[in-house]
Amino acid sequence: MKNLSKGQITRLKVLEAAKSEFATNGFKGTSLLEVAKKAGVTTGSVYCYFESKEHLYESVVDDTFEEFMAVYSRCYADQIDFIKTESREEIFGFIKKRTMDLVEFVYDHYEEILSILKAPEDTKYFTFRETIVEEGVEQFILMLKHLKNIGIGRDSIDRDEVRYQVRAEANSIFSIILEEPDKNRAMELMQKMEFFFRSGYIASHQLMV
Repeated sequence: MKNLSKGQITRLKVLEAAKSEFATNGFKGTSLLEVAKKAGVTTGSVYCYFESKEHLYESVVDDTFEEFMAVYSRCYADQIDFIKTESREEIFGFIKKRTMDLVEFVYDHYEEILSILKAPEDTKYFTFRETIVEEGVEQFILMLKHLKNIGIGRDSIDRDEVRYQVRAEANSIFSIILEEPDKNRAMELMQKMEFFFRSGYIASHQLMV
C-alpha cells in the first residue's frame, strides 16, 4: 500500500472491514458503525467514500458477482458443448470437474460469496441462487435429451421433477458454503453430495447402462 494515498488506504480498510461484516451478518445485520470501528475510522469517514450502506455493499460484492456469473456462464457453455457428444459417465465426470472449479472460485472469494448468498431482496444479487438453479435445470434436461437419443433413460422428461432435484442439490451446495469455511472440508463434503445426487439422478431417470 506504500504507493497509495491516505484516502485510498482508508477506503480499502473500510471495504475489508465491510466484507467481513457483510459475510458474517448479512446486509440487514451489518452496522456502518461496526464497519467503521473494525476499519479504525469514524462513521463520517465511511460516508466520505460510500454514500450509503447499499453503496458500500455493492462495492464489496459487485466485482465478484459479475466475475462469478461470467465464470459460471463459461462453464455452462463448455458443458453444453460437451453434453452434445459424450457418454453418460464422461458427462457426469465433466460436470463434477466444472462444479469443483466453481467451488475453487467460491472459496477464493469466500467472504464476498457469503455476502451475495445473504443478499437483501431488493438487489440484483437476491436471485443469484435461482439463476444457478434454472441454468442447472436447462443443462440437465439437455443431457437427458442427449442420452435419450442414444437409447439411455426414460421416454419422457418431467421438467418440474428435474427442477426440484437440481434445486435440492444446489441448496445442499449453498448450505455447505454457508456453514463450512474450510475449503478442503467443503470440497470433501461436496464430492460426497455429488455422488449421492448422481446416484439419485441415475435411478430416477433410468440412466443405467
